[in-house]
Amino acid sequence: MHRDFLHNYPDHKRIDQASLADFLTALCIYDEILLDSSSSRKDKEPEAEGCGQGGRLDESKSWVEQLKGLLPQHVSALIRTSEFGGVHTIDEKESCSKAFDVISSPLKKDILLEHGEKIPNVYFAKDYVYRAIFEKLNKDSGYILNSEELAQAMFLHRGLFLQSRAHEQRCVYMPYYYRGKVLSKLPPTTWVRAPCDGLATARLPLAEDSRPNETDYIKTLNSYYYTILKSVTWTTYCTNVPFVGAAILASTGGDPRDAIEVAMDYRMKGVLRNRFAKLNAAIQESDRPRFESLLTEYRSELEAAARHFGAETQGDLHKTFYELAVCWMPRPAASVITAAVQLLPEYVRHWVYEASSTLITKTPLQLLFIEHVSAIRKKRLTRKRA
Repeated sequence: MHRDFLHNYPDHKRIDQASLADFLTALCIYDEILLDSSSSRKDKEPEAEGCGQGGRLDESKSWVEQLKGLLPQHVSALIRTSEFGGVHTIDEKESCSKAFDVISSPLKKDILLEHGEKIPNVYFAKDYVYRAIFEKLNKDSGYILNSEELAQAMFLHRGLFLQSRAHEQRCVYMPYYYRGKVLSKLPPTTWVRAPCDGLATARLPLAEDSRPNETDYIKTLNSYYYTILKSVTWTTYCTNVPFVGAAILASTGGDPRDAIEVAMDYRMKGVLRNRFAKLNAAIQESDRPRFESLLTEYRSELEAAARHFGAETQGDLHKTFYELAVCWMPRPAASVITAAVQLLPEYVRHWVYEASSTLITKTPLQLLFIEHVSAIRKKRLTRKRA
């Protein structure tokens, strides 16, 4: 069934890989994973999202339970499928109304999906659970949306609904790729519940909360990581694809089973989870200096990893590396060695650099990057030989 779906929509293979990268990242860096099941009534969403038309499904189970059944037991045990709750979040009716208003506004021209970008068939189905609400909104507005635009409004509403709940629960919402693409183009706090009295109440008198959310800083790290990756491989990715999952997929040759096991190994060690937890804690505590210090630290680690492959990220190719490599030595000895290395021919300096890189204990981010680059180069070399 999935092969048939990819035959009809070949570009969706890339979306499958992006979604897998999301899942691998979640396994590595988050304590708990909640797969929301609030739309899993008899609306046949799994048939549309996973298989296209004509799928065969077990009607006695929700699509999320069926999805969990496809995963290894030690992985599915980490995933909860209960629904989000919340008293300060938008409800289903308000999320429908907000989504309809967005698609009816001038924002439409910027956020509608492009030709060939396929949203799940369920949003075109006559028996979709929220269709009656949207058709009434459209009727009351004079039928201003056509069938395609109405389907995209229904597609958007799930994102607004889940983003609102995730925010209240202090969770990170990792949306379906196309839905995330649409949400990223909306004004901030579109998903916030409208105040009953028509007045917005700030957290502090006259203050507005402008903290980055988890999606913002992960995209920042994605962008920087992929910039560094391109400097040594000519390969880059869309910044909506999390670099952690992308690196794991590359290092395992794109094999989902192997990739999940590698992600589980990272999870058990907890090293990546601890690093991202520190960034999140700084945001929650409004500690901007600590947050920016951590980002700077992570950027420096990635730059050092890029220099391992000969990239010149800042000025002198080897300067920062040698400062690290000799930091444990007495200062006079370190100065002599550093000066001597600078006098070597370039090809010798690069060899000494790579050989001596084993002196440094690599961080989790550096190991991830090094394995990613090595996998890309190995794949290209294999193609060249073939």
